[in-house]
Amino acid sequence: TYRVGAADQLREYAELMNVPVRVVWDRAGFENALLEFDDCDVVYIDTAGRNPGDIKQVPALRELFDGLDVDVYLTLSAATRKKELERKVSRYLPLAPSAFVFTKLDEASVLGALINARMHYDVPISYTTFGQRVPEDMSKLDAREIAASVFRESHRYLPKAAVEERGLSWQMLAGVHA
Repeated sequence: TYRVGAADQLREYAELMNVPVRVVWDRAGFENALLEFDDCDVVYIDTAGRNPGDIKQVPALRELFDGLDVDVYLTLSAATRKKELERKVSRYLPLAPSAFVFTKLDEASVLGALINARMHYDVPISYTTFGQRVPEDMSKLDAREIAASVFRESHRYLPKAAVEERGLSWQMLAGVHA
């Protein structure tokens, strides 16, 4: 992590989700953390605070992951414009991402970025986030709902369960008027 406060922010999220967190600075620390969490089904690795424009970052991550059983889930904002998204994905393709995670679906006025990324790069979209609540506002991608949202007046996407939980009208979000 390079950004001031990034490690503290990760610790706060970990506390909210009631999961352990380790901040590592090098390959040895990374390997030790993986050994420590060996009994866990999933270990999330966050590169908080790193500049996505830093061209040295991807080779450093490749070196860090080399020879280890690591699946890369490239996390992108759904509100990212097409050209910027293409630039970011192209930069991280050498890490061979297993899937995309799209955040901020609640802030995106259109969801073309998701569809374009899926079609252009042949990388599946695994998860989406659509709000500030952790971990409640994260879900597996519902492809039918994403596709349907493209044709809605509002283009707003929220999984049906999130809409029901918040007591909102699905028809209202879908732009259907009585």
